[in-house]
Amino acid sequence: METVGFIGLGNMGGPVAGHIQRAGFPMIVFDLREEATRPFEERGARVAESVGDLARQSDVILTALPMPRDVEQVAREIVAGVKPDAIYIDISTSPPALIRTLAPVFEQKGAHVLDAPVASGQPGAARGIHEVMVGGDRDIFERAESVFQAFGDQVTYAGPLGSGCICKLVHQMINSTVSQAIAEGLTLGAKAGVDVKTL
Repeated sequence: METVGFIGLGNMGGPVAGHIQRAGFPMIVFDLREEATRPFEERGARVAESVGDLARQSDVILTALPMPRDVEQVAREIVAGVKPDAIYIDISTSPPALIRTLAPVFEQKGAHVLDAPVASGQPGAARGIHEVMVGGDRDIFERAESVFQAFGDQVTYAGPLGSGCICKLVHQMINSTVSQAIAEGLTLGAKAGVDVKTL
């Protein structure tokens, strides 16, 4: 079974990494906060000394980071240690141009790249179970699919590199538009005198 390296054990990354670990993958983790890595270490994961150290020991590397600039910085640190034929997967929310810019740098080292941002899973799903939208080479997606299935209740191959990011951004746009329409409709009905619960 491939060793999975996971960087970024925050509100999203922590639960996702937890599902991957519970699925039985050997894991190595890294986070700037020691308290975030401790539960994983207690369950048998190794804690890397640095991003580069994690990259050197991992077959599949995932990042779940707050902002695109964090993704870019950490990805460039991963490249320094990445093994040939390893797979780098970013599950953060970033513009498609970022992952497309990073891919050639990994290719120079013989490694592969997928973008796989996540959205909320099906209602009632366990925390950390997500809809996963994956962009990149289909053969590489299929190699990593067992990792995606460990934390995703809806895993979709979206197309070429960057397609996952595009799907995620479109989902966010639709969600925000629908939410605004619901809010306006409820406000209108309430101001017209109808009980909000009835609406």
